[in-house]
Amino acid sequence: MSAILPLRAGAPPARSRPTLPGATVAALLGGAALLAGLRPYAGLYALLALVALVGPLLLSNALRQPPAVLGVVLGAWAIRCLAMALFTFRPEAAGMQGVLASGGDAGFYHVTAEYAAAHPEWLESRAYLPPYTYVVIGCYALFGPDFNVPELLNVGVGVALVPLVYQLGARCAGARTAVVAALLWAFLPSGVFFSITLMKDAWVVTGAVLAGFLVLGVGRFAPTRGEYAAGAAGIALLGFLRPSFLGAVLLAMALLSFAKPRSGAALLRNLALLALAIGVVFGTPPGHRVLAALSAATSEGGIAFADATARSGGSGIALAVAVPPAFRWLVMLPYVVLAPFPWQWASTGAGFGRLSGLETAVWYAAYLYLAVRVLRGGRRAGSGAVLLFAFALFVASSFTLPNLGSIYRYRLSALVLLSAALPDRRRVPAVEGAAAADAPAAAPAAGAPASDRRRQE
Repeated sequence: MSAILPLRAGAPPARSRPTLPGATVAALLGGAALLAGLRPYAGLYALLALVALVGPLLLSNALRQPPAVLGVVLGAWAIRCLAMALFTFRPEAAGMQGVLASGGDAGFYHVTAEYAAAHPEWLESRAYLPPYTYVVIGCYALFGPDFNVPELLNVGVGVALVPLVYQLGARCAGARTAVVAALLWAFLPSGVFFSITLMKDAWVVTGAVLAGFLVLGVGRFAPTRGEYAAGAAGIALLGFLRPSFLGAVLLAMALLSFAKPRSGAALLRNLALLALAIGVVFGTPPGHRVLAALSAATSEGGIAFADATARSGGSGIALAVAVPPAFRWLVMLPYVVLAPFPWQWASTGAGFGRLSGLETAVWYAAYLYLAVRVLRGGRRAGSGAVLLFAFALFVASSFTLPNLGSIYRYRLSALVLLSAALPDRRRVPAVEGAAAADAPAAAPAAGAPASDRRRQE
């Protein structure tokens, strides 16, 4: 597995591969017992919950990640199961529908998939449905129309992101950044919330993180076979679930292809890869959907709908209406990066709204830290490529509807990538090329002063 997503030099050798702790077994049994007492489908729920934990633990173990990552995985799983118990299982026990599948996109997926599972002929007659609907339909066809099943599947995807985010952070910024990025995804409200709802956002973030490995390789002008494989899987996920993000992948790769190539051969390889990516994106159904969506958004009806959304309620962005449609993304971009603004934190509503304000304060601190570290030269080679990809995702997110709820969902992928590329606290000179970036540090001389040995460590 480490050959698929290789670690930086200095990863634990094979003999130090962490093993699943005994506490994990107790957590598995305790989680199964908890779920067994909640619903008649307890056996299925317990199985899915255990898979959602064991799979990411095995992935982290196979990637030879330190034991601390196993603890983060366990914590991410526990908080998501607790959230499901509070917001889904408990309301159902009281005779109400779980709040996470009662309206909006989640309600649409549930109602549509429930009807399609009962009327296959209707599904065959439909020319188009949102792609994630088919994931929910597949779950309902296998296990019955129970939205807890795809929600538990999303829990597994959200928890599996912990070792993937750690791996990307270790590759492009260092072990400390990797741990921080994994912790942010594991415990910040948006990471938890979108991992337990009947929505596609955890899958979209997974696609963006996997594509980030390819962008990292392109930025170093030496992508490995593992980075090619991870990038292909990520691009496929993004193309299926959020095709508009494919433009961000192309933008990042195009800019990186001309950034100080090590050789003519490296430049030609990147340009060939970029041309192939453009052909795949715009010559396939996802690319056609992007063009169709762009055409619909710029039509008279699409503009009128966006204007109505901008003027609706407290979450609409009314300023967007005052700008011509072709330039609205410039107005939206600051909202994507910074909203909700500090003066909105106390007025964004109860519950999730106020949590979003608290979370945004964390990202403000991350932006400030990033600016300070970059100015001081503490950036590793490769982290700049992932930061560029994160910014491209911010730009892609600015083309969504002028609504705070929409941009809160869309920008999540960019924030996760940004956290994985935050520079380490230590000053690290930028070096070019995968060989230089991944070369192990020279061992301190036997007679070197203790301060020199500590500095090199």
